[in-house]
Amino acid sequence: MTAARRWAWPVAAACLVLGLVVALVVIAESRARVDLTDERDARLFATRAVPPVVQALREQRDAAAVAGGPGSRDAAVGAADGPSAGVAELARDTGAPVLDDRDGGVVVVASYDPPGPTTVAARRDTIVGYRLTPVDLSEALDDVTSDDGAIALFGPTSRVTATDGFDEIVSESDEVLLDVPLDESIAAGWRIQVVSPEGGIPAGAWFGAVVAVLVGLVGGVVASRRWARATQVREASERRARSDATLAELSSVAQSSLDLAEVLPASFAVMESALSLEGMTLLSSSSRPTFVWRDAPSEHDEARTLRAPVPSGSCVDVPLARTGRSLGVLRVRPGRDLDGIDVRTLTAAAETLSSSIANAEAYAHQRNLITRMRALDDLKTVFVATASHELRTPVAAIIGYASMLNESWDELDSDTGRLYAQRVDNNAHRLAALVEHLLDFSRLEQHGADSSEKVVLDLGAEVQEVLDFNSDLTPDHQLLAGIEPGVRVEGSKLAIERVLVNLVGNAAKYSPAGSTIRVRVEGGAEAHLIVDDEGPGVPEEEREQIFSRFFRGKGDAVVRTRGAGLGLAIVTEFAASMGGAVSIDSAPTGGTRFEVTYPLTARGVPDESA
Repeated sequence: MTAARRWAWPVAAACLVLGLVVALVVIAESRARVDLTDERDARLFATRAVPPVVQALREQRDAAAVAGGPGSRDAAVGAADGPSAGVAELARDTGAPVLDDRDGGVVVVASYDPPGPTTVAARRDTIVGYRLTPVDLSEALDDVTSDDGAIALFGPTSRVTATDGFDEIVSESDEVLLDVPLDESIAAGWRIQVVSPEGGIPAGAWFGAVVAVLVGLVGGVVASRRWARATQVREASERRARSDATLAELSSVAQSSLDLAEVLPASFAVMESALSLEGMTLLSSSSRPTFVWRDAPSEHDEARTLRAPVPSGSCVDVPLARTGRSLGVLRVRPGRDLDGIDVRTLTAAAETLSSSIANAEAYAHQRNLITRMRALDDLKTVFVATASHELRTPVAAIIGYASMLNESWDELDSDTGRLYAQRVDNNAHRLAALVEHLLDFSRLEQHGADSSEKVVLDLGAEVQEVLDFNSDLTPDHQLLAGIEPGVRVEGSKLAIERVLVNLVGNAAKYSPAGSTIRVRVEGGAEAHLIVDDEGPGVPEEEREQIFSRFFRGKGDAVVRTRGAGLGLAIVTEFAASMGGAVSIDSAPTGGTRFEVTYPLTARGVPDESA
């Protein structure tokens, strides 16, 4: 930039400011002289106008105290058309006439019965009403009417009267106004307001001011154009610098965290401040909003492509992409017009935001993968430990009793041999049940609860069939079944069989020998499979965890039994495969009730071959 350009603006500004200063001095001095003259004239007018009005007001007040006057009327104590409350109390307590500014001004005189009380207490006891005499100042005001100004009489709360022209002068922006308070002995809180029109500034003063401004303006016109061009260049440079600072701040925010819950609010706050954005919405690749900010545009708003200039209040879509993969759209609503520099900043900010989203998604994927691997590893550890312990016990018992039978067969009596054989059989059944649970667990891990095609089944018929073919489920208990026919569900026989076998087996394990286990199938809004036992029940604090894998309670009945803690977890998975849910409650018989609810189906007829 040349020296002439550098000094162009200071010279232009100096010339213009000098011209304005000279003009203001000329106007101010002329205005001051006019104000002094106006104030002097207003005071002279007040000196002539105020005394006649005050004298007329005093005379009418004193006359009203003696005999009233034209238009006088009486008002009862507390009447709505009587004097105002404060004036009424003052007139009552003093016995003297008091001016009231209501109804255009009245003189209030208290009436007593009997008349002439001498104390405040006596006046309050004998007050019977008030005489109100209107105040008429028309003659006094006519005498002071003049082109030099106007006056108005004000009471404590409102204006009483005024001379002609008062409102016209007051409505003008230029007037001289004086307030003259009345003496307390005449009317407390009353005042006379005097106004007079303000004189104008002489034409010579205006001419001198205009000449001074023109001289300063002519001296700065040429330099101002050069200054404007230089200013544009400087502002563009500064805005590019601010844009670079904004992008650097966004980059810092993106690098500070891989959690979008932290990155997005901080990034949106930076963009809002830098570009004056009213609101922003982050849309996923499926056009669903995933994050909104301030007065955010919705996914249904009509949006335009990002191209300068962008008008204020419109919706603009900025694509978000990374390595050729669409990550969504940043939809913004600017609070001001955006030019080319703003569009460049917004585009670069979208690129930084795309990187943040892509990095956060990759981090979340890795974190979820690690979490799942850890959970799987923990599950395998628990599974191996539980399975090893639960398998070792029945296998050791079978080997032990089988060895005793084999080594001492000739020496054992029939009762002892039968006892050993029965224990081998019991542990073999226990081992078979455990293996079945482990197979169910493996099936759930690999293929889900049931990968077979669902068919329509009669729930009652399927339950009865499972009970008939598994009569050895409850050898030491009485099993009662209440089956409602025609309750149709959609699922598989395997899922129903695994749910029922586990629930009945669980009831038999934890309820005392000889007790009753009840199985019911009921219809209604849903299909219900209910198993009640007469065992000790499940404590309230364990009911939320009882369906978790490998969970076993802490009661005496649990300690006395063996198990891997998989049965009820298997029930939950197989019930869910048919859209069902399992709940636990106390049975009416005092034990535990497990209830499985399935959605009813009206499709087709039960499949007998499923």
